[in-house]
Amino acid sequence: MHIEALKSIKFNYKLNSAKYNYQKTIDILRKNGTSITRVQPPRYLSNGRLGNRILVNKLSAEQLLNKFDIPTPRSKVYSIDEMLQAKEVFFSNNINSKAVIKPYSGSLGKGVIVNISRDRFEFNWKELVNTQKNLNKVIVQDYLEGFEARATVIEGHLNSVTVRVPPFVKGDGKHSIENLIDIKNEERNICKVLSLAKIKTTSVIIEFLRSQQLSLDYVPKKDEYILLNSVSNFSYGGELINVTDLVGDEIKKRH
Repeated sequence: MHIEALKSIKFNYKLNSAKYNYQKTIDILRKNGTSITRVQPPRYLSNGRLGNRILVNKLSAEQLLNKFDIPTPRSKVYSIDEMLQAKEVFFSNNINSKAVIKPYSGSLGKGVIVNISRDRFEFNWKELVNTQKNLNKVIVQDYLEGFEARATVIEGHLNSVTVRVPPFVKGDGKHSIENLIDIKNEERNICKVLSLAKIKTTSVIIEFLRSQQLSLDYVPKKDEYILLNSVSNFSYGGELINVTDLVGDEIKKRH
């Protein structure tokens, strides 16, 4: 948005490189190339530096929440060579539970594998190690069923509540899951934004279907909804639904 605005008013600018797109800064320049100011990645002025540093570290954020008796998925960190130890520790304490494994450093849900049973733990661990570059540590967590709701609070006031729904397809009684994914992706071409976030049939989706005793060949019944993943990122084909008006006043007041 900043770049489009600068282009429209014909201002000179320079986009500075960074590890991730959201970390990039923009230098606004005079005609002679000297800098007027630098536009930093967006951060609310009321968010202190300490809070920001805690939030960007998954484990620090979890430890802080635990101190206030707020439940978390109980994360443990292992090196990539400690697969058997991670499996034994998790399932000895959670016999009938399912696990989540994810890269120690990452964002946008990349590399996150969910709903992992004991007999599929080693397969998924190896899949994660083989598909993620420069991976040296793995986080193991409890798998929690349900949808993710994100509340936006600005200056102490609740602004909106958005549910992030993982990618899914709706059955018609005729087409397989694989066909329904293709059909949904074609429909997404109508919207430029959605066309950039098509559902990709990855090993993560195949494994998630397997955890539900399903495969890409399964033909869902008419109006049957099939979740394809538990990771709800928009870039993976997830969808955003505004549910602010559906949230009770009691929950809203907690913010």
